[in-house]
Amino acid sequence: FMAADAAWEEKATSLLNLAGSDPSGYLGRLTSEEQKTLDEFRAQVASLEKSWTPDDADLLRYLRARQFDLAKALKMIEHSFAWFKKTNPDAINLEDIRQVYDSGNAMPFGVDKRGRKAMWFFTKFHTSTYSQQAIANAFWMMSTQLQGLPAGEECFTVVFDLTGYGMKNADVKWCAAVINGLQNNYPERMGMCLLVNPPSVFQLLWKVVKGWLAPRTVAKIEFIDGDYQKKLLSLFDVDQIPSALGGTGTLTPQQYVCERAGPPPKEKPKKKGWFSWSRSGSAATSEGSNASFEAEPMDEEARKLQEEFAKANVSED
Repeated sequence: FMAADAAWEEKATSLLNLAGSDPSGYLGRLTSEEQKTLDEFRAQVASLEKSWTPDDADLLRYLRARQFDLAKALKMIEHSFAWFKKTNPDAINLEDIRQVYDSGNAMPFGVDKRGRKAMWFFTKFHTSTYSQQAIANAFWMMSTQLQGLPAGEECFTVVFDLTGYGMKNADVKWCAAVINGLQNNYPERMGMCLLVNPPSVFQLLWKVVKGWLAPRTVAKIEFIDGDYQKKLLSLFDVDQIPSALGGTGTLTPQQYVCERAGPPPKEKPKKKGWFSWSRSGSAATSEGSNASFEAEPMDEEARKLQEEFAKANVSED
């Protein structure tokens, strides 16, 4: 047991420190060629129509994501400017995506031992019936968790609690949209991603999802099973772990949204949907906040998998 614990502690330390560990490519440690590329990139970006103003640290994230290929990085950031202008995740009203929280699906909470803010997804509460709201929430959390980071940090941490995950929770549309948005518009922003207590059925989804991920992203993903509660303590202080995963953190998604947007509606409309009661319905209708989060077209394998999950959901119901 001690040998196994020592091996995990070494792995946990490596995982915590992986983001930003490259010998070059960052402010303060650029090669002469990388500095030249950054200068050229900055000059070319200056002439673009922008929805936000990038600093050098931002520019370097796009360059690293495209291996310092100037043309590819320029195309990437131009697309990203258009994406943020169209979606504007910062403007999403929490009230309009509260079904995600009232169902217990997700919440921002705590920090890892490196001080990076964390997002927690409790997948057994997710269903594809509100994919659009869940997609909008994922990007809203990404944007909010990047605010007020410790000096020198530029990443967030993601944790998926897969306890109780089944076919009815599988949502290929959500995965495709979030992965596409994360990799193309929040490059180099994920410090680590933990997949906790994954059941065997999750491997069906992972087989497809892994193919959508860049190698740099895959390297930051870790499956945690077995004594997962103990393993999480190597990555988070106990009060930074939700009680659902063995920590002493008492905040729940339901409490999170009630503290910020008030109690949920007394009755959920049966025909018009959850969002018909909200002030603007922006997350559901792509109005108001302009939130319109579209996935890249799914490949054949993904489409077949989605069909399998849909059939399984019908049989389960």
